[in-house]
Amino acid sequence: MALKIAQSATFRWPVKIMIPVDGGRHDSHTFDVEFARKSTSDVELMVAKIATGELTEFDAFRDLVKGWSGVVDDKGEIPFSESALKMVLDIPTAGIAILNAYKEATGEVARRKN
Repeated sequence: MALKIAQSATFRWPVKIMIPVDGGRHDSHTFDVEFARKSTSDVELMVAKIATGELTEFDAFRDLVKGWSGVVDDKGEIPFSESALKMVLDIPTAGIAILNAYKEATGEVARRKN
């Protein structure tokens, strides 16, 4: 397949979150996140702004995460919103899982291993 320079603004990728439960175990939860497609320079700038305090971590997540499916509560599916994103990010392992999924999707994990 030929490389198409113009890409869609977003892409969907599965996120797997491991949540600790009693007995030294973890429950595995999976949902799909719609990520903003960022250039390498945009991601580097975002990281630099977080490091200098110009951008909060939540602002970075809000800029990166554009939607989702598979996030539920007792009443059913929770639509994506800023307040719902805050609730998900309050889960201690969620932010790291979302970042790891983005890194996996964009090849960051592969680049660091080489």
